[in-house]
Amino acid sequence: MRSLGIFGGLPAFPSFPGDGTVLIDDVPVRSRIMRSEVPAFDPTSEENARRVVVQVRAFSLNYRDKSFMVQMQTLPRNRFFAVGSELTGTVLEVGAEVRGFKPGDRVMGQNHFVSLKIRPGGWRDGVATNQGSKEVQAFHEEKLIRIPDSMPDEIAAAFSLGAQTAYSMIRKAEVEEGTRVLVTSATSSTSGFVIAALKARGARIFATTASDTHDQRLMDMGVERIVRVTGARSSFRHNDDVMQLARDLDGFEAVIDPFFDLHVERGLEMLLPFGRYVTCGLAGQTEGAKRQAAVQPVNGRDVLLTAMVNNLSIIGNCLGLHSDLDAAVADYEAGRFQIPMDSTFTGEDAPGFLNRTYCDRSRFGKVVFRYDDAA
Repeated sequence: MRSLGIFGGLPAFPSFPGDGTVLIDDVPVRSRIMRSEVPAFDPTSEENARRVVVQVRAFSLNYRDKSFMVQMQTLPRNRFFAVGSELTGTVLEVGAEVRGFKPGDRVMGQNHFVSLKIRPGGWRDGVATNQGSKEVQAFHEEKLIRIPDSMPDEIAAAFSLGAQTAYSMIRKAEVEEGTRVLVTSATSSTSGFVIAALKARGARIFATTASDTHDQRLMDMGVERIVRVTGARSSFRHNDDVMQLARDLDGFEAVIDPFFDLHVERGLEMLLPFGRYVTCGLAGQTEGAKRQAAVQPVNGRDVLLTAMVNNLSIIGNCLGLHSDLDAAVADYEAGRFQIPMDSTFTGEDAPGFLNRTYCDRSRFGKVVFRYDDAA
């Protein structure tokens, strides 16, 4: 079976024969499509009673995967780790007590998350796997969801994590038809899903972005007005165009922000009293990312003071509930929810896939790697 392997980096070495190197957050990351034996699966064993074996057809990466890649560089260069947060595939085998799936079913990851506690059935909340590129692997049946016939593999491989997050965030933001919502970092993958979900809900959508190449695509997705900012938090905070947008609209009822450490202070200032600010992550996950985004420490006193005197809600979000993913799938089937897709890679081009996913500023939407033939 195949997997996308990320190699260790010690001793520091910029390249290695046969392994592509991509600079991610200022760190040289080496990768290659690896091959290994398919693990054995005994459907009658107690540990496999509720497990489902899936042959992965396609997978994609997310912002969280970057941290794993950077962490790998602290290990010897002969070590590797298979990455991937999202996948789609076909069921090959099922354990003796599995009732919800059968061989031949098409599935994707189900990322229901409430806390880090282990469920009584032996499965953990959260992302179905950190190694989604492993071509054959077993999942607890609670970590999978069937894919509708109308959803191609490429979309399914990029759907679940972003859709579940976006629908959770707009639920917490109490978005209804006509709600005025500001979305920051509009060309990021998460914000792309959020904008698509807001359009399905009938919200009025406004956006900030540092990009100057995707305005038309954002407007085609339903964004009414775009404000240009740089990636630096200080630039966003002092951008007069952002405040003018808020004044023109008499304020926003909700701000949805994937990068708390870049936007929280100015984001709160643009909310109406009793407004909702919802965030799901940080730009500065690694030292290189902090430098690239010019991330500075957030002033917690100012943030809480602004929230208190204006009766604002600051809401954190990690993934979403099973019902959020169900709602996203239903909207997709009804033609109301179309996620932004960029490109698909096949064959052996792991470095090209990584570069397009994380480094190419012309990217818009999700990048997918597809296994075209059988393992």
